[in-house]
Amino acid sequence: TTTPVLVTFDTLDEQQTFNFSPPSGTITVPISGVYMVIAGGQIGQTGNANTNVDMWFRKNTTDIANTNTRSFLTEAATTQVLVSQIAIRFVAGDSINVYISVDVTNASAGLRVTNPTGEPRIPSIIFTMYKISD
Repeated sequence: TTTPVLVTFDTLDEQQTFNFSPPSGTITVPISGVYMVIAGGQIGQTGNANTNVDMWFRKNTTDIANTNTRSFLTEAATTQVLVSQIAIRFVAGDSINVYISVDVTNASAGLRVTNPTGEPRIPSIIFTMYKISD
């Protein structure tokens, strides 16, 4: 699909403060303040199309302005890292999600996980969020 797709998670390495349900992809902020939010997605495609992959944040189901990032894929078997980040004020109860989209459907483009032999797993996305001030 070329419509926005909610990113969900299947692994949670560390979580201390947030109400986070990995299968839903929704992170709920428990304490008001300014937060640093970073998403780094490993992207690729199996086809050989010219494909744009976009990734951005939504706060409380609304796109956050100026958080969209784009990478352009041209070949199969190549990967790139797409990073979006923002410092943003939240009030307790606000939620944030990561979304991706592609502009063509025939390349099977999107987030990609890789398991290199003898090395740590390369996850499809790394999401980091921490409070920086009140």
